[in-house]
This record gives sequence, C-alpha cells and structure tokens, in this order.
Amino acid sequence: MTLAWASGPAGKGEPPAVYGALRAAVEKALQDRGFRFSDDAPAIISAGFAERPASISLEGTAGRMLSDGKKQRLLQNCQDRMMRVRIAVIDRASGENLYTGNAQESHCHAQAIDVLDRLAKDAVSDIHAPGKDRTNTVLAQD
Repeated sequence: MTLAWASGPAGKGEPPAVYGALRAAVEKALQDRGFRFSDDAPAIISAGFAERPASISLEGTAGRMLSDGKKQRLLQNCQDRMMRVRIAVIDRASGENLYTGNAQESHCHAQAIDVLDRLAKDAVSDIHAPGKDRTNTVLAQD
C-alpha cells in the first residue's frame, strides 16, 4: 500500500523537533512492513505525539477509558510521564478511517526521542488489519 502524509495546519510555523523524529520513526516502521510513500497516494496518514503525567487518566466518549492513570511505585524517586503515539490512516476518496493505532509507555527518566522508534513500531504493529483500532500500553520502562 502507498501512503501520503497529511499536511499540517497552515500558518502555524515550524513544528517542534520531536515531530520530525516522530515522522521519521513512523515512516521507518511502515516501510519495514512494506508500505511506500507518495504525495498522490490513495490513503493519507497522520501521526501525533503526546506526553502527560502518567497519573492522569484519559476518558473518551460514553465513559470509555482511553488510558488509565498509573500510580507511583513505592520508593520511586520521580514522577512517571506517559508518552503516546497515535497514527491514523484515512482513505483519501471516502474519508473512511482505515486504521488507528496507539502505543504508549510510562517513563520516569527517558526522553521522547528515546522511545519514538519503539512507540511507532508498536502503533503500526497490526496495520494490516484494516478497520482495527488498537492501543498497546507498556508501563514503567525506567
């Protein structure tokens, strides 16, 4: 399958450096699974990265839990942060969501750049299952 990157919002300036690294990590993870990239591809991909305190839960529509909060471990000397990558593949012609993948990890010391490759790989790990929405969570890597 061939994919095209979604364009970013116009007039917003340069995105933070982490987004260039995110795009490179997602592109590599997809190329490893046989995907190619072209500006006129029939499907569009977008990717996002978020970081928040791991103790905060995220709730979606109808009370559906998107991400549980994590309690601090006994004798833990720092506050965990949850790092999350989300990708979406959309059919250009119909607007149908073909795939949504999420991967998240909690970390005490690691920086975003340290985990992007692994999160991108996890977020696309079952991309050959169209119409699927998945989340992979790994807690306390460091």
